[in-house]
Amino acid sequence: EAENIQFPVKKYCQVYIVNATENAQDLGLKVVHNLRVAGIAADTDYLGRSMKAQMKQAGRLEAEYVVIIGDEEMQNDTLILRNMAEGSQQVISHSELLTYLRNE
Repeated sequence: EAENIQFPVKKYCQVYIVNATENAQDLGLKVVHNLRVAGIAADTDYLGRSMKAQMKQAGRLEAEYVVIIGDEEMQNDTLILRNMAEGSQQVISHSELLTYLRNE
């Protein structure tokens, strides 16, 4: 501070996983683990909060992306990927998530 040097602020969370249902929690934890192993900062809700509360938490953490997992996504092996800055979202296969995030 005395030298007036500004340090870059690191984003805490690049991807926040939102579990739309209780059934999605296990898959959500696996997705978080896989992203972290790949070097992508990821987090999820551990308290069983509502989807709305989870989205608010993603906003507080300034997450770049939110991955939403619900029962339908689990059945179809897909994820909803939401770009928080743009507000756009798309359905993406589970296997494409890591590749997509690495190319962004």
